[in-house]
Amino acid sequence: MAFGFDDKKPTFEMGFWLANFLRVTLVVMVAFLTKELVRKLVAKAQGFETEYSLWNVSRFGFKPTSVKKPVPVGIIISLIVTIVTMGKLFMVAVGSYDLIINKHSRFGRKTVHINDYDEAKIALVGPLVNIALMIVFQLFNRNGMFDQFVFINGMIALFHMIPVSNLDGAKIFFGSKVLYLFSLAFIVGVVFLINVLSPIITLALAVVFSAIFAGTYYYYRIYK
Repeated sequence: MAFGFDDKKPTFEMGFWLANFLRVTLVVMVAFLTKELVRKLVAKAQGFETEYSLWNVSRFGFKPTSVKKPVPVGIIISLIVTIVTMGKLFMVAVGSYDLIINKHSRFGRKTVHINDYDEAKIALVGPLVNIALMIVFQLFNRNGMFDQFVFINGMIALFHMIPVSNLDGAKIFFGSKVLYLFSLAFIVGVVFLINVLSPIITLALAVVFSAIFAGTYYYYRIYK
């Protein structure tokens, strides 16, 4: 809904709005399902299972019994922002994944738990899949045919890097701040350069920019 609410037409036409909404819904489904499928495969290769869940909050403030049922704050915030701004702005980080240990797959290993850095790498798979989709479709983007697909994947990647609650960004940030800064700078670089430079140059510059950004943080953290 967030991406399809504003159809960019000066006047409202139900037929056009509905067609645009359905097209955007299809694009979002492809982006979302591809991201979660690849992440599930990566996690499974390491002996884990992933289960998608909405961004819920089950407690407000410091009282342990503030609310009885989880509140889907991600969806609520997204709806409020979309409606208040008439689709001019949006918030699309509405859920994340839960990691489940597959004890059968990890039989014989020393441990059956996962450390924060390992989970950070699994969490990062999601945003990087969206960036990969951006790059691939931009390579075949003729006359703006895939502009919407490129834009939506970029926004999904960016918003899921927000380091709050149980979103991907929080899992990456608390797993490794260096990894988080590197990946955030890379994703921001790709999203903002993809429409002005070729995909190959965009990737190269994004990698250089992210390496400098994360390297500077690491240097000052270790040596200062």
